[in-house]
Amino acid sequence: MRLGVSLPTVLAGSLLLGGLGLVGGCAENRSSLYIEAVMYIDPLGSECIADPSGDSAFLPGGTVDLLIRSDYYAPLLVGNQLYPVGNGARLRTETNRIQVESADITIEPLSGSGGTSFRVPVSATVHPGDDDPGQVGVFVELIPRGAISDVGSYIVHITLNGRTLGGTPIQSGEWLYPVEVCEGCLRRCPEDADAEITYHPCARLNGVDYAVDCRLYPGQDSCRGCPGF
Repeated sequence: MRLGVSLPTVLAGSLLLGGLGLVGGCAENRSSLYIEAVMYIDPLGSECIADPSGDSAFLPGGTVDLLIRSDYYAPLLVGNQLYPVGNGARLRTETNRIQVESADITIEPLSGSGGTSFRVPVSATVHPGDDDPGQVGVFVELIPRGAISDVGSYIVHITLNGRTLGGTPIQSGEWLYPVEVCEGCLRRCPEDADAEITYHPCARLNGVDYAVDCRLYPGQDSCRGCPGF
């Protein structure tokens, strides 16, 4: 039995499906590249590397102490949910690696005043995974120096931009991260506050997220009030 469907009807149906975004090549996809978390890094470690291997701990929010610094680099854990397509036996190259090129950032004060938006460069390659997504840790400048001068609570909006090795532009969904900006809130008193400091923390982490030895603060009286000082 012949089906009574005309060619114009088939074409109209195809156009309707395309308009609804049901054709795979036309649908916007912001799940392939994603931000999972801000990674915990030992601030006293000598390597200062965002390594996603092993059991990484994550930070629920950030802190910037303006008495030390005003910029903030966060070690983001970034994932790639594309499947590998490379096949050495068939001489097929891997085109689903994602090269992250930049991040669009908006800093929004919870006080309700106007936010600040900008784009920062990023350099990272995220490999595709099989059963689990491929992941990489990369430092991203969430707050440039001088962008924030007032203490308070902020929400940082982050969107990553890049492209696959096959040349397809790709963008992550927007990810939000709370940041507290303070003056002196990370200061801690060591037992030997009157002794000369003999170590130096990771430069990008000094003054953000982790406790800071009072001897690392500027000024001769930075440890005043500490035991033994």
